[in-house]
Amino acid sequence: MRNRRGLSPVVSVLLLILIAVAAAVIIYSWFSGAASKNPTNTPQLYERISIEAVKIGTHKVTGVTKYIQINVTVMNIGGAKVNISSIFLLGTSTGNVICSVSGNNLEYLSNNNQLKNGPVPIGPGSSALVVALCKGLRSLSPGDYTVKATTANGIQTTYRITVSKTIS
Repeated sequence: MRNRRGLSPVVSVLLLILIAVAAAVIIYSWFSGAASKNPTNTPQLYERISIEAVKIGTHKVTGVTKYIQINVTVMNIGGAKVNISSIFLLGTSTGNVICSVSGNNLEYLSNNNQLKNGPVPIGPGSSALVVALCKGLRSLSPGDYTVKATTANGIQTTYRITVSKTIS
């Protein structure tokens, strides 16, 4: 007859306790991780914007080109009012900032079609035409560009555009 040995009752109890503790730790970490991902009242969680259209042209005064003008239609697709605080024109291949317009240098049409300056307020589900005048930039060469819009809370969206001929 063979002498068979199994685990002693003490070792069996210790293994069961170890498995139970490991399972409890895994369940606790899963629930605590899920709980920390619940939304809070932070505005960034509710702000979502998209650029619907971009038009790049020139701003002329008495027939003379003064600077490049970027018209950006921004849509608020989030659940909270946003304030567009800056518009950037970037070289797509390099990522270099070609033009940056922010704060009171931005222009937009108000509800009563009055041209206003400053950060652009957009309510949920609404859109606005944001005008960025790139002062100091009198022409733009053909190529691919990225237009970026940023809210006051740092939420960003981008739009790629190709300029087929020199704008001046």
